[in-house]
Amino acid sequence: MKTKLIKRLKAGFQLGILCLSLSLTLVSPGADADDAISRASAAMKAKNYSQAVVELEAALRQENLSEYSEAWAKSNLGWWFLSGDREEQGVPAQPVKGFRLLLDSARLGNPWAAGKLGQAFFDGIGLPKNPAAARNWYRIASELADEKSEEYREKTNG
Repeated sequence: MKTKLIKRLKAGFQLGILCLSLSLTLVSPGADADDAISRASAAMKAKNYSQAVVELEAALRQENLSEYSEAWAKSNLGWWFLSGDREEQGVPAQPVKGFRLLLDSARLGNPWAAGKLGQAFFDGIGLPKNPAAARNWYRIASELADEKSEEYREKTNG
C-alpha cells in the first residue's frame, strides 16, 4: 500500500514538473527572440558589429519575433550589408543581401529603411545611382513616417 502511494506521488510530481516546464515555455514565447535582440543591441553599443550581425541573424531565425523587431533587425543588417559601412568592424559588404533586407524592412512599414533605400539610390551606395528611384523611396519614407506619426497621435489622444 505504501509503495503504491509513493509511486503515485512520484508520478504526480513528475507530471507537475512537466506541466511547470511547459507553462514556463508558454509564458514567455518571445524570450529567445527578445534575448537575441537584446544581445544585438548590447553588441552594437559596444561597437562589436560582427557579434551584432550574429545576434540579429539569430533573432531573424526565430518564429516568435515581433514585426517591429524584425523590421529593426532587417534595417540594421540591410544598411550594413548594402553600404559596406561596417567592413572595418568585420561586416563585409553584401549589396544584394542588404538591398533585400532593407526592402523587406520597408515593406514592414519601417520609414528609416525606406529612407536608407532613397539615400542608396541617390548617392549610389551599393546600388546604381537612380534619382527617380531615390525620390520614390524618399516619398515612401515620408508617407510611412506620417502613418507612424498618425498611429502614435491616435494612441495618445485615446
